[in-house]
Amino acid sequence: NRRDMAKNIFCFEGETEQALIKALKIGKTHKFNCWENDIKKIIRRFTIGSHVYIVFDTDKSLSESEISRFIRNITFISNQPGLFIHLLQQTKNLEDELVYACNQIKNNKQLHSCFDGCSAKEFKEKFLQISNLEDRLNRAGFNRSLLWSRELINCLEPLKDKKKMFDDIS
Repeated sequence: NRRDMAKNIFCFEGETEQALIKALKIGKTHKFNCWENDIKKIIRRFTIGSHVYIVFDTDKSLSESEISRFIRNITFISNQPGLFIHLLQQTKNLEDELVYACNQIKNNKQLHSCFDGCSAKEFKEKFLQISNLEDRLNRAGFNRSLLWSRELINCLEPLKDKKKMFDDIS
């Protein structure tokens, strides 16, 4: 339901995630890294009734302090009356998520060439410049239902009830 999208807030780590969320027209965006920052600093940006989706990468090795900060952040939002928290895990990162969700792309190299780039850095630059991002993804066999659909990483097991995938976004 489109009118409910205003209540969806997506917190993401990088500009490519922001471009994808805007192209899919699924909600508002806010750059925030839950591994590295304290969510209390931005909590006032969320209005009562908001569904807060945390889009996060899992490609770097995480320290105990990063894991505990992430869990603390999610728990903090969970305890706010009228806020609903959801986790959208990118297994590794956005590029790997797109390879998984596009049936005509088998690896990062094919993904890069699909966006007229030949390196990860070039891919990001080109991805951000494309005005018809959803069309480009659809030509690559993009299946939204596969986005953010894989198992939650072990260290976040205590939060498994918060795990969502694209099809759960309302």
